[in-house]
Amino acid sequence: MRKRNLLYASIALICAVLLTNVNVDARENTDINQNSSNPINLETYIDDLFSEMDDEDIVFKVNNGGYLYSTKIDSNQLKDDFLRLNKGVKLKKMTVLEAKEDVKNDLIDDYLSGRIELTENSVIKDVNND
Repeated sequence: MRKRNLLYASIALICAVLLTNVNVDARENTDINQNSSNPINLETYIDDLFSEMDDEDIVFKVNNGGYLYSTKIDSNQLKDDFLRLNKGVKLKKMTVLEAKEDVKNDLIDDYLSGRIELTENSVIKDVNND
């Protein structure tokens, strides 16, 4: 019983971190290249997001947003427990390699549309020209 309670507490903590919403006031960016002399290494940045995992490990994309994974619990058990606690959530199963490609495409999309800057000085930040 104690192990099960610890498992649920761990899952709840993961859910709280992954499902935290951030409201962003993004506007058109007309000065996207202001820090272009220090571009970030996009591959390194994305690898760091999944640093504890191998490319063939399984993750679940949550509602077209964050990623649910565990290095301790079987992915099927994690999915079942997560869905039991979070009704109505949609999960898309994919490998870490697929998730990295997904994140990369999203970041490039956001950069090209002017929603974020991809520079070392700004790391990845929302563009907000006032």
